[in-house]
Amino acid sequence: MLLAAESRSVVTLDCAAIDGQDYRCLLVPNAVPLHIFPRHMLKTNRLLTASVALVMTSHPLAAQTRGFVVRLGTDTFAVERISRSGNTVTGAVARHTPTASVLRYLLTFKADGSVATYTESISKPDGTPMPVPSPAGPMTDMKMTFVGDTIVREVVQGGTRVVQRDAMRGVVLPFVGGTSPYWQELAIQAVQRAKAAEFGSFGFGLAQHAPSVFPVRFVSRDSAEIPLGQGFFRGYRLDGGGQLLHGDASNTTVRLQMTPIHDADIDAIARGWAAQEAVGQGMGSPSTRDTARFVVGRASATIDYGRPAKRGRAIWGQLVPFDTVWRLGANLPTQLHTDGDIQFGGITVAAGTYSLWLVPSQQQSYLLVNTQTSGWIGVPMHDAAKDVTKIPVAKHVGLPAGEERFRILVQDGTLMMLWDDGGYEVPLRAMP
Repeated sequence: MLLAAESRSVVTLDCAAIDGQDYRCLLVPNAVPLHIFPRHMLKTNRLLTASVALVMTSHPLAAQTRGFVVRLGTDTFAVERISRSGNTVTGAVARHTPTASVLRYLLTFKADGSVATYTESISKPDGTPMPVPSPAGPMTDMKMTFVGDTIVREVVQGGTRVVQRDAMRGVVLPFVGGTSPYWQELAIQAVQRAKAAEFGSFGFGLAQHAPSVFPVRFVSRDSAEIPLGQGFFRGYRLDGGGQLLHGDASNTTVRLQMTPIHDADIDAIARGWAAQEAVGQGMGSPSTRDTARFVVGRASATIDYGRPAKRGRAIWGQLVPFDTVWRLGANLPTQLHTDGDIQFGGITVAAGTYSLWLVPSQQQSYLLVNTQTSGWIGVPMHDAAKDVTKIPVAKHVGLPAGEERFRILVQDGTLMMLWDDGGYEVPLRAMP
């Protein structure tokens, strides 16, 4: 299975499954793609230092088979392997969350480099279809064909073959799920080749009749960004051939890091993750959902919120920057509902439903109460015009043990928002 541990200057990955041997991988931040060394070379600091130097001075190898590791903090989120032969790319993505799965795909390209066909299947690590909530059952035999200005999508669901044709124009690609870095690399290359400013993407959801459109912004010859709206974007560093050297999603609410590797045994990785899940050690959802329930005087209240995990990252001032509005959790907005008026630090919040936001600071920090209660993964962003009050909060220090997951609770009449080694708090009082 693929595990990750991080030191100050080098990330090491247990790559027993990546090359099918007892190997160790070294990744130097901001260096060339991952290079792999036998474990015996890394038994001393002297050899480790020499190996790191080799990684930093080597050039990427030209290979038909390569891949990517996608990490969330120190946890491995997904691993992708691609193999190209002529105009055909065979790919597979092992995804760790919310449960282990494998997405396999086949891409064929036209002479001009645009996509001709795309097929896809999604399965459990043992090869059986992934369960889906649709009463019609899982989709199978999924295929896209790109012909002129038309995309043809074919699927079999519930034993019935469905064929749908939709118009397309400009740069249009199939959407490769499972957090595929190669799909993002392919999109940047396609936009650059066409001298375009954006690309469109189709998935297999047959309710979609127009492509989802994503702009691409080239920052320099070796750097690009894909803006996602509302100030979010993913950043990419590319080599001279347009291949991805590093992908950085730290400017989104899902702060993934994407790094190239030479090869990976996708089936072995997925089976390892499934084995972890079988004994209750799976990664699960990146951010679980929870509800804090409390009573203040005659008012009953709840706070529904997402609980992101630390995953080896520095939190206050880093993952959650100071003097910046934070959504106080993850995914859906953190939502306060109270059936009566409550005083937060002496400031009255009337009965109703609100979203809560935090502005942490090394000076005075604030809890924002806002009437905006919808949105997913930061869209829409915090709208200051909908703030109803701004409540000063105090730092909470001296936690006896670090909080791996963000937690909101009410204890001894105090609302506490805790994560890692600290957090913030504000007293609650009943209305007179």
